[in-house]
Amino acid sequence: MRVGRRSFTMPLARPTSTSRANTTGKDMAVEGVDVQVLSPIPVTFAYDFSAQGALELAQMQNEEIAEAVAASPEHFIGLGTVPLQDPDSAANEVRRVVNTLGLAGVEIGTNIMGRNLDDPGLEPFWQACEEVEAVIFVHPASIFSPERTSKYRLAFSVGYTSETGIAAASVVMSGLLERHSGLHLCFAHGGGTFPWLLPRLDRVWQVFDDVKSMTAMRCDF
Repeated sequence: MRVGRRSFTMPLARPTSTSRANTTGKDMAVEGVDVQVLSPIPVTFAYDFSAQGALELAQMQNEEIAEAVAASPEHFIGLGTVPLQDPDSAANEVRRVVNTLGLAGVEIGTNIMGRNLDDPGLEPFWQACEEVEAVIFVHPASIFSPERTSKYRLAFSVGYTSETGIAAASVVMSGLLERHSGLHLCFAHGGGTFPWLLPRLDRVWQVFDDVKSMTAMRCDF
């Protein structure tokens, strides 16, 4: 499988989900970890794939994770992935992930090929997540300015945390959580830069009328 310039290969002899779960369970016991959340690696969100290709990749991962969880439910909680470039397909898959596969929810990116999480087109997905009470873990798959964060490993220290902050701010400022108060969202990296931006977001809402017109109520932090 290729994602951009990166290639991924599957081993010829793949261990079963049960054997992988047993091995990981032993490692967890050594480390003193009781429960671990299993989720896809963000590069496999594949938002730059065709919607059908991303769906097939998502379903393969979701079923593998479900098998691992079923093999050791006392040790694992599972999150799947969905093809967010097609919100209707993503909505159907999150229903399958929770209702059929028994996973806790899904992991999604901070943006979908440049579209923030407040994009109106994502409404079917948010509705489905609220309907099935899915946990939504938000983690960057890319950063907004890679050419400026290539030195000093700034992508890891600044890039991903800033990307997470932008995603959280777009969700809060858009009123998404007022429209869908039943959503269960968790942002990676402790919310990234978002907690430190709260006073500025609040002040921007107070000062600029165009922000008030887009956000029905003040984000009172």
